[in-house]
Amino acid sequence: MKLMKKCFAGLIYSLLLTISIQASAPLSGDSLLIAVGDRFFDRRNYTAAITEYQRLLFFNPHPPLAPYAFYKMGQSYLHLGQYRRAVLFLRRALMFPAKKNTRLKLRLQLALAFLEGQRYDLAALEFFKMESRTQDETLKLTAQLFRGLIYIRQQNWKEARKVLRKLNDHPRCHFQETLQAIDRLLTRLMEKPRLKNPRTARLLSTLLPGAGQMYTGHFFLGVDALVLNGANTYLVWQTIVNRNYLDLGLSVALLWLRYYEGGRIRAEMLAHKVNREYQERMTRRLYRFLQELADCLPAFSTRLTWEDFIP
Repeated sequence: MKLMKKCFAGLIYSLLLTISIQASAPLSGDSLLIAVGDRFFDRRNYTAAITEYQRLLFFNPHPPLAPYAFYKMGQSYLHLGQYRRAVLFLRRALMFPAKKNTRLKLRLQLALAFLEGQRYDLAALEFFKMESRTQDETLKLTAQLFRGLIYIRQQNWKEARKVLRKLNDHPRCHFQETLQAIDRLLTRLMEKPRLKNPRTARLLSTLLPGAGQMYTGHFFLGVDALVLNGANTYLVWQTIVNRNYLDLGLSVALLWLRYYEGGRIRAEMLAHKVNREYQERMTRRLYRFLQELADCLPAFSTRLTWEDFIP
């Protein structure tokens, strides 16, 4: 699972690299506090930047400076890894009237904050809002690709295929072979989400110790379980023949039941492990294909200045 999380985080990072960051325009007049806060932000001193933006809100809690301050505070908290606070301030920024393009970029930042905070359902909802409300093909493509990534992360293969199929109609995306490969993998995962049935593995080990392990592909573990349970069964039989009921009770309680029930549980766990490794292997392949699709995204700026918040 750690490897899968690293692959997922790396793919998100590569997608974010396609979104370029440009320097904001110089500010003038009573926006000195913004200039100071932005300087701290650019130097990655996010705590000091938040302090300056809070000071600005105390002296001027009105647009366009107030929503810009909320936006920058949300960005600062996002860099600090405090995702709940980042979401809170980005939502406050969205409460003010602004240009449509500005609101879409704010919504993108909010979706990324949800994504970084592993609140995938809310992130997918924000990307869906972006996709349905924008006429900008670049933003629409970005939203679709991120939604597909989220559904793959959630192993929602049906929704992932539905979203990623829309990329076939995008004029800027020319990776038809990659999209077809993704579609085949998602279809395969939908039709065969797992390789082994854990209940079947447990049932087989119930009927014949070791059979469940062999069913999952672990032949030597199956032989081991069969030999141990066979030896314990022979020991129990000998105590019955000799009418040594004390040894019979101890043998059944301490040895036979322990290895028999343990073998059944082990077979079920092995089936889950096989299925998990299968899905992780397929997901890694999907991530590699999505890495190629990230090249479809043209670079664009999501950096906002206080002037962008003028309605």
